[in-house]
Amino acid sequence: MQKIANEVLEVSVNENGSLLDSVKFKGEEYLWQGSEKSWKSKDIVIFPFVARLKDGWYTVDGKKYEMKIHGLARYNTFKAVENTGNSLTMRFESDEETKKQYPFDFRFDVKYTLEGNSLKIAYEVENTGDKEMFFGLGTHFGWIIDGEEGDGFCDVSGNYALIDTDAPIMQYEFDDDTHLVKGIKAAEFTNRIPLDKSTFRHDAVVMKNSAEKVTLIRRNGKKIVFDIGKVPVLAIWSNATAGRYACVEAWQGLPDYVDADRELKNKPMINALPSGKKFVYEVGVTF
Repeated sequence: MQKIANEVLEVSVNENGSLLDSVKFKGEEYLWQGSEKSWKSKDIVIFPFVARLKDGWYTVDGKKYEMKIHGLARYNTFKAVENTGNSLTMRFESDEETKKQYPFDFRFDVKYTLEGNSLKIAYEVENTGDKEMFFGLGTHFGWIIDGEEGDGFCDVSGNYALIDTDAPIMQYEFDDDTHLVKGIKAAEFTNRIPLDKSTFRHDAVVMKNSAEKVTLIRRNGKKIVFDIGKVPVLAIWSNATAGRYACVEAWQGLPDYVDADRELKNKPMINALPSGKKFVYEVGVTF
């Protein structure tokens, strides 16, 4: 476990997947700590694919590869290449095993930096191979919200996510059986999304993003502000029946569509990175 801290924040990062393990602000835990009853994870670093592939596989130049939901990073060990006490850089690099699932050479760094009451996270993808590389990327951290939970009930009413936009919300539609994208529509809600369990009866709320900031506001008035930049997709998710948490997910990419042809370069919203180039995406979490 790697740890960094300053006067108000204490952050722990697990080498397995470079996952956030604990985020304490003024001694209080803000990161969801997992539960077998709802979501046993705390965080997922999404790379190189967002969510599901159609039937769990895709092709590159016609050759078939298989990969689990949300990609490779979450199932692999990162190396801490630098820890200064208030900043940390974790690294995951391609090898012969990763190429069995994803046929590209890469270096993937996740850098955590504490600045006052903010946690900055930078995701850097470098194409270390000699051919164009295609990938997706995303955040999936879970945060504690207020409520009461017991056998057979979970009341988290009064918590909500506020999206910093006046534009109409456009929501991706998903097939309930495959959890793949089937279209996009005008959402039935405004930019104030209640985090009640009923909101997630069809799984995550996935939106075409038009904001650079999202604020999670707890019932007790405490806030977490997410600076997500010009990311194309925003998802809010929680278990539909249990768990006092909500995930704020900023996605550089989408799951497969129901009619996907599976060839990677044709995947909608896929990122293309030339040989030797880098892609950097940064988020900020302020308490």
